[in-house]
Amino acid sequence: MAKGTMGLAASFDLETFGLDPVYGRLLCGVIKPWGGDTQVYRVKRAGSDDSKLVAQLVSELSRYSILFAHNGLFYDRAMLNGRALQYDMPTLDPKGKLVDPYLVARKHLNLRRNSLDSLADHFQLLDQKMHLPASVWVRAALDHDESAMETLVDRCISDTVVLEQLATRILPLLGNVTPWGSS
Repeated sequence: MAKGTMGLAASFDLETFGLDPVYGRLLCGVIKPWGGDTQVYRVKRAGSDDSKLVAQLVSELSRYSILFAHNGLFYDRAMLNGRALQYDMPTLDPKGKLVDPYLVARKHLNLRRNSLDSLADHFQLLDQKMHLPASVWVRAALDHDESAMETLVDRCISDTVVLEQLATRILPLLGNVTPWGSS
């Protein structure tokens, strides 16, 4: 990927309650265009209908040529597309360019762990992964706790910042960016 394409790239992260598109729901999503400010999308109150949030995220993410998401191939894009299909809405292009640092690290770095946390630590990034107890998701989704929801949003923002920093470090490992996030 040439450095001139960075304006077309964005990091993104989702926070959900539940891990599959049948029982899970989106709580928030953050998109960070490279070199730009984060864009926060969230539900006002967690519930069974996350269709507005799904539509907003798919629409905005579809504007970028290259997306960066940790475990984005197997989770973030799949979750978002699964929710969109349930609502009979457009999805993210499954052939769209997605760089998944998890898969890049697994293929090229031979680290013991390939989590975002481990990669941020390995590369000594300025920002590090924000850790939260599971109770934050429960309070945000089931108790409609605004403070817990704000904490999830902060985590989502933090992940996109870490992702952008990580992506700039793994660029030398990328050949052609494929829809499968590998190079």
